Amino acid sequence: MLSYAFEKLIMQRVEFKTDNRNNQSKKAIEKIGGTFEGILRNHTLMRDGYRRDTAYYSILKNEWDRIKNTIFKELKTAHNNDSV
Repeated sequence: MLSYAFEKLIMQRVEFKTDNRNNQSKKAIEKIGGTFEGILRNHTLMRDGYRRDTAYYSILKNEWDRIKNTIFKELKTAHNNDSV
């Protein structure tokens, strides 16, 4: 999807947001090259009435080639080794 966003749609930025309590999602976003930008406090009203803090991350167009040629190359190699 990132390849499509940056290479086909010519996006300048892709942003990710997640509940600040969701450490698994935050680690996954960081693993694919997302840069932490900050937290919007008391940002989203959840169905149960809880107001969550939202953590924001992004990848910029000028970062994409490096990320694609390092992180995604490593992920692809690791995935191929797992399939064997």
